[in-house]
Amino acid sequence: MYLVVLEEAASCMGGDEREVDSTHATYESALQRCRQLVEDAVRSLAASARSPEELLQTYLAMGPEPFIDPVGDPPFVVRQYAEQLCRRLFPDDRRTE
Repeated sequence: MYLVVLEEAASCMGGDEREVDSTHATYESALQRCRQLVEDAVRSLAASARSPEELLQTYLAMGPEPFIDPVGDPPFVVRQYAEQLCRRLFPDDRRTE
């Protein structure tokens, strides 16, 4: 049995803000749920972002941080997945500075 646990980004500063989102019979199912949670949050924040970096920073500050208990193989790394997704949402990121 695998649990998808949500940790709110704001709780990293102190509180214990964790809740079980769902339970899964397989690691792959839990992994899919984590990905969906990140995708939903990133997409909802994308409209106000001007770059993949800005979107990632907004997600890391405001988005949920799902993880799987117990950790499987390969482990789900929320920051890595969110970063990949942010870059896919801005494929033609051609900022001029």
